Amino acid sequence: MNVFNVFKFFTFLKASCTSCMLLVVSLYLPADAGVDATATIRESAAVLLLYHHGRDQAPPDLYDAIDYTAYAVDAAFYEAGIEVMLPYIRSATDDFSSETLQQVCEDAGVRWALTVYTTYGNDRLSWRFSVYDAVDACIRVSETFWTPLYVGLATDGSIDSSVERLIQHYHGSFFSSEFDGNVAVSIPQTFIAPEDGIEVFFGDTNGVSAGIVHDHKLTAPLFLFVEGVPVFGTAVKPGYWEHPFEISVGVTEKPVSLAKPLKKMRHAAGVMTDIRGIPTTPVKYGAGFEYRLYPVLDRWFFKTGYSMWQEALPLNPDRGRLYQELRFGTGLYLLPDRTFPFRALAGTGVSVVFVNGTVNFLADPLWFGAEYHFSRFALISEVRLPSVFTYSRHAFGGGEAPDFGYSVSFGILLKW
Repeated sequence: MNVFNVFKFFTFLKASCTSCMLLVVSLYLPADAGVDATATIRESAAVLLLYHHGRDQAPPDLYDAIDYTAYAVDAAFYEAGIEVMLPYIRSATDDFSSETLQQVCEDAGVRWALTVYTTYGNDRLSWRFSVYDAVDACIRVSETFWTPLYVGLATDGSIDSSVERLIQHYHGSFFSSEFDGNVAVSIPQTFIAPEDGIEVFFGDTNGVSAGIVHDHKLTAPLFLFVEGVPVFGTAVKPGYWEHPFEISVGVTEKPVSLAKPLKKMRHAAGVMTDIRGIPTTPVKYGAGFEYRLYPVLDRWFFKTGYSMWQEALPLNPDRGRLYQELRFGTGLYLLPDRTFPFRALAGTGVSVVFVNGTVNFLADPLWFGAEYHFSRFALISEVRLPSVFTYSRHAFGGGEAPDFGYSVSFGILLKW
């Protein structure tokens, strides 16, 4: 394609502000008969078709970015030696289907098709570039990106990076097959998710992107898999821990449910109830709150807290004591997997207790706890064995109280 055609293509897209278009760049099968087509395929371009969802809701300053997705793919593949040809084909259908791509390839007499799909919603712009194989009726390579509101050159740079990754995958996967001797199936696997914004990869995050969940659902393009073989994948959402999963029976038409992702913790705040006991003294009940800061996400934290607890004397309830405690400490999760919902932890700390006009200091040489984590909150419990190390121990029991005791707490922790 010469410079005039590239400019004409870009101008055409700018002038065609339709609500939906789909871009398909297809590669001609070689004309050399009697030679393995897969091994000798000639990389020459064919048909262009663009699909976009949500353009009417996008702000005007995103129009250029939306158009640039198609221009960037065109230019990048041209530089890689893939010539793009007229005519352009426009479609008002929904997201591309296998039948649509198959028909386009048959009409053009080609095997390979490159699709570009863009969507705008929830103040985010996303795009998906995929390479379709009309012979095996599957998506061979896919690249997906979802990011906050785009403006300016940062948008163009992200689009260019996506195209570069697509070309790298294209060169690395077109001329090899993992299905020799096996039964291959091509099924648009559906995923059901508890929230939007989750990107699904087949393999790890360096694998093939199946797309991003919208409206709690994602239907992956038609990738090729070995029939009945378990498929491993990874669910990813910004600000949350990656969640690996397995489709044990292989890809099928049955939807797969994704787990709710666990939010990465930098800060947390909780409320707790306390049950306190010191030998020879009545049991004390109270409540408090705490704040945590995690220098290492979901691993190690500092915390501070404040609590109030009441001691009701059985024989003289009117003479109950009110205790106020200010705590400082640190804690560490003991399990290595930060995505596992159940967690054990231990730590140490010190406290300042105010009661009856006296100030008392407590030390927690060791405390330990257990937590069960959901996406944005956790149920927590904690056991302390505080030691009194001041000269005011009588304030805890009306006499020479022992310098040890226990504290059991239960509560809820909010994470962000």
